[in-house]
Amino acid sequence: MGMKRKSCLFLILLVFLCPQKVCGVKKPTLISRITVTAGYGENTLMRTYTSEEKMEAVLSYLYKLKKTGRARVDPEQLTGIRHQVTIWMSDGSFRTYRIRDCRYLSEGCEPWETLDYGQASLIMPMLYLLPSD
Repeated sequence: MGMKRKSCLFLILLVFLCPQKVCGVKKPTLISRITVTAGYGENTLMRTYTSEEKMEAVLSYLYKLKKTGRARVDPEQLTGIRHQVTIWMSDGSFRTYRIRDCRYLSEGCEPWETLDYGQASLIMPMLYLLPSD
């Protein structure tokens, strides 16, 4: 993917994820960093991203996740791998995404939804390839 196309995708994701009204016009709030935790129990991996390329990779991953409906089980009760992606804005606000067992997603306080496992399972390889900044 070319640099110009990557920047355009990042800007689209930025506007999509972070709209803020200023004088009646929506203006994007800048993303200052993204933190990701993954694991279970004592085996937890934590990453912090501040570079545009790495933040774009995480945002692109989240944008591609395909929700397939409401969860029929309570993912909080599952003991498998837990992921939390927190997108921190320059104004101090944030948005959190929780993923359980690469099968369920909750955005903020929203109800859990079922995910396409094939797409969701790509987060762990991505985290190993993207070390913290």
